[in-house]
Amino acid sequence: DGDTSSSWGDGANWDLGAPPMAAHAVVIPNAAGTMFDPSTDGISGAMCLSLTVQNGGLLDVAAGFPLGISGSATINAGGSVTSLESFICGQALTVNGTLTTSGPLVQTGSTLTIGPTGSLQATSATGLIAGGNLSISGPLNASMAVLTAHAGVSVFTSGPLTLGTATPETP
Repeated sequence: DGDTSSSWGDGANWDLGAPPMAAHAVVIPNAAGTMFDPSTDGISGAMCLSLTVQNGGLLDVAAGFPLGISGSATINAGGSVTSLESFICGQALTVNGTLTTSGPLVQTGSTLTIGPTGSLQATSATGLIAGGNLSISGPLNASMAVLTAHAGVSVFTSGPLTLGTATPETP
């Protein structure tokens, strides 16, 4: 509920009275109803089972302090995640709000969906890895990104898809 600070690791900020762990579903509420917006800054090993960022909710994934999501993540319309670190979901990632990343990686183990009200902005050389289908209705702007889709993955787009000309390095 963000009553004490913006620290993901401060148990007083959470309804459980403790920071989320791998078995917990996390909901980031509308920022107007909280004193502080959560940030992983300074928290090694921030994790959760699933993540929902509600309309008006804000989440900062700080550089050097990734957030591990073993299940699915949903950024609802009006919600926003800014990630200066890798943003990795074990299952589906649905973006109906805004995901802005300058981190090295956006990865999902299942379908990556950018809905008609959603936007994924990769502002630096970012690897986009979809373990399932890629469905784009809203803009995916990643002019410096490399998109990797596993064999058999389909890309469905009715929105703009902007990828760069970066060439992946080979070992």
